Amino acid sequence: MKLFIMWSAVTRHRFVPRLVLWDTCVLFSFLTLFLLNGCGLVQKGSWVPPPTLLNEVSVRQIPAYNAIESEVTGTIEKSWGKGFRQDARYLSTVNSPLQYPVLINLPAWEDHPPEPSGTIYVQLILQDNPNYETPREKGLGVVSIPPRMVAYYAWEGTYTYEHITFALKKIYAELRRRGIPSSGSPRVLIYRNPDWTLGRWCLGEVEVPVPDKSMAD
Repeated sequence: MKLFIMWSAVTRHRFVPRLVLWDTCVLFSFLTLFLLNGCGLVQKGSWVPPPTLLNEVSVRQIPAYNAIESEVTGTIEKSWGKGFRQDARYLSTVNSPLQYPVLINLPAWEDHPPEPSGTIYVQLILQDNPNYETPREKGLGVVSIPPRMVAYYAWEGTYTYEHITFALKKIYAELRRRGIPSSGSPRVLIYRNPDWTLGRWCLGEVEVPVPDKSMAD
């Protein structure tokens, strides 16, 4: 009994603070790693590098890819999440890992002022595999997109309708200034999961297809 009391006293005054400090450090390390992965700061499986030039219009080549595509209707800020979940369910059935960015195609916005809501097509990248299973869920399809040249505008911040329309207006203004036509509908690329990412850490991009070499300096 005396030994137990002595041991309790020693641990209470000497060892417990060290154990608490150690546990706190370990917990903080795991939490930091979790947040980094959740925020997308640890980029894994990205099929195309995120843009490095921000807050101005530039041009780059986007490689070809295969994707699972869902058709959804509603506001872009909310409906893309529904399409994302539909696509993700298909990825799980074909054992294809989730890769960023998420692509949101906006066909109704081509040559028209952006509207707060409408039909959008949400895409998730598939691993290279010529034999994909036919999607069973309604509104899903496998698509193959060829390489394309795009004019783009990227920003750090939340994926709001205001940010997206601002970027799109910047791109079209630059295309008009250079006398370059667009060659397809615009799309939005989301590089980090907004459910886990603080707004200032989000990275978004709007792209408008243009003819090859049309924007070469």
